Amino acid sequence: MSCDAVVVGGGHNGLVAAWRLAASGRSVVVLESRDRLGGLAAPEEFHPGYRSPGILHDTATWRGWLAREMKLEEHGWRSRPAPQMTIAPDSGSVSFGFDGAAFESRRAFVAVVAPVLRRLLDREPPRLAGASLGDLLALARDGWALRRLGRSTMTELLRVGPMSAADWLRESLDDEVSIEALMAPALIGTWLGPHSAGSAANLLAYEATAGEETVGGPGALVAVLVAACRSRGVDLETDNRVEALIVEKGAVRGVRCAGGREIACRQVLTTCDPKSALLGLVPPAILPLKIRRQIVNWRCRGSVAKVHLALDGPLSLGGRACEAARLGGGSIDAMERAFDALKYRRTSPVPFLDLRQPSLSEPALAPAGGHVLSVLAAYVPHDLEGGWTEAARAALEEAVIARIERSAPGVRRQIVATEVLTPVDLEQRFGLSGGHVHHGEHALDQLLFMRPSHRLAHYATPVLGLFLAGSGSHPGGGITGVPGWLAAGAALAQAG
Repeated sequence: MSCDAVVVGGGHNGLVAAWRLAASGRSVVVLESRDRLGGLAAPEEFHPGYRSPGILHDTATWRGWLAREMKLEEHGWRSRPAPQMTIAPDSGSVSFGFDGAAFESRRAFVAVVAPVLRRLLDREPPRLAGASLGDLLALARDGWALRRLGRSTMTELLRVGPMSAADWLRESLDDEVSIEALMAPALIGTWLGPHSAGSAANLLAYEATAGEETVGGPGALVAVLVAACRSRGVDLETDNRVEALIVEKGAVRGVRCAGGREIACRQVLTTCDPKSALLGLVPPAILPLKIRRQIVNWRCRGSVAKVHLALDGPLSLGGRACEAARLGGGSIDAMERAFDALKYRRTSPVPFLDLRQPSLSEPALAPAGGHVLSVLAAYVPHDLEGGWTEAARAALEEAVIARIERSAPGVRRQIVATEVLTPVDLEQRFGLSGGHVHHGEHALDQLLFMRPSHRLAHYATPVLGLFLAGSGSHPGGGITGVPGWLAAGAALAQAG
């Protein structure tokens, strides 16, 4: 069998990349090792009749411009406003949303700088070496867009980027419960605490790109992407694991699958993490030693667990059925202590939780009367001291349930079944190096033109025809679709 391009991995980035290649007239085969497409956005049944929404349950950063470019509405894609966020400290009253003039003032600043940030995040990172005239012109346009913000706004943006999220938010907000909840997108899945330098950059990036969510959640988005790919003639194969690339004279000539099947092609776009792609698929001695060392040093220490709860009724917080909530310790220091536990390979007795109850808007995820609670538990180490024994797993489950119970008394009696996925489980189930859901940490030295290294930041690799199209490439993790889109653009440009 032969084709123009093989996409390794059928997650959302792989499907976006495959669509763009096929829309340009290329013959494309997507090879997914698991029994379903969607990757971390794929719904899965974890108890009879109960289906999770996917490991990543937030579609707010999926780019609307991508949906328009791919004409996804023709395949049923729809968006809706993000659900109101419920905030609950470890003790005290539950609040709904973020209120107050101080919060609105901060949001106004984000709205002003968002176009500049989206410009940086939605296209290839700037080239700092070997730049062409077009690259230099793009840099100049970026500089001009920044300058047009005005001197004070430009200075403020440059000041905030390297700050910690806690210090930045404290400048405008007094309520530590709200601050803790607002920091969540900057910290969950990272190796950063609220006082870590650069965490404000993560928060800015999220707030500048977050918008409406996909109706039906991650599963609906995956279904739409699959339909769009099939309409373009993409060959989608599941249960087909790629074992190695076939490389001749420094160029891709195909892939070898488990069982020995080979597919000839001139280009391969891999959406697995950089370590799995470059150290696992590329034959030894092909990569230059400097690049190999950079990938060996790529930090992808998993720090988040996923817990699914099957409930016999809806979870309520503050007397309301809750679709989205963030449950913390009630202060910045509480979150910092949870991060301290991670640093010493322990789990916090008071974990920070990001909750979704997708069955409120998508009843098909649970039986009649039942509901699904999707929980991302922050600051859970991959390399837990003593290992992930059954006792350690049970302790994590109890800490999560106990934390929810304190804000929603009686929820324990509603539980029908649970599923606990530690970072080690995520590594084994999804092939994630270190169990890292973003394919690599979001830190100042692993973003923009350094993701995953300055030599690989533009998706192409030293192996002619091999491209990195997953979340380990710019602009990073989450359900965005941008890495796949930009990597496919790089592949098209190389092919001419």
